[in-house]
Amino acid sequence: MMPYRQFLSLTAVAALMFSGCIAIAPPSPMVTFGGPQVTGKGVTEAVGAAGAGISFFEENEIAEHAWFGRVRQGINERWDIGIDLLGYTFEKRVSVSGKVSARYQLMSRVRLEGGIGIGDDSQGRSVNGDFGLTIGTVRPDRVWDVYGTVRYGYAHGYAGSTLDSKAAEGLIAPVHVSTVMLNLGAQARVTPHVRFIFEAGVGHLFPSHGLHGAVLYLGGGLMLRVPWRKWESVR
Repeated sequence: MMPYRQFLSLTAVAALMFSGCIAIAPPSPMVTFGGPQVTGKGVTEAVGAAGAGISFFEENEIAEHAWFGRVRQGINERWDIGIDLLGYTFEKRVSVSGKVSARYQLMSRVRLEGGIGIGDDSQGRSVNGDFGLTIGTVRPDRVWDVYGTVRYGYAHGYAGSTLDSKAAEGLIAPVHVSTVMLNLGAQARVTPHVRFIFEAGVGHLFPSHGLHGAVLYLGGGLMLRVPWRKWESVR
């Protein structure tokens, strides 16, 4: 049995690393899936995506299934708030991580964001969070725009599991982990309200003890932005 075994989900950091009964705390959803502008006043945004990735520790493993979902509401032209959810399965294990986050329009092509949340899987629970800076193009007259995000996240592990209490019984708290992530993406404007998004990411996991290593992911999804008032514009 290899000393460390890791699965990489859509975010490339929602991973478990095993050494006997040691597991990494479930990190925050650390993907972007959208350009540098906030949702906009009176506009609701919904994103659904799926993907897979690979880790570079002592052995590489490919994700089986991973999904990501987001709902956001524009507060004004500078702020929006929302909920991000990530789920994956690996060797009959299930993991879910979610966060509540806010995004701020620093400049027309620059956005700041941060969030805090919880994670749960068969190896333990976590309280997690992350913050990021997104920069990209905004070209209403073009089909394609590109963006990039730099992120830092931290997950603090706790013993126990709501999803699989039997599997987690008797296990120690999962290892705390810090993560640095780079997300790179492109989005295609299908209609004024719909965009296809393709995103890749590379990052590095720094557990509080044990091996550290690089992770890589690739995913795709669909964004829908719905203005609830006729006088609101969709970017």
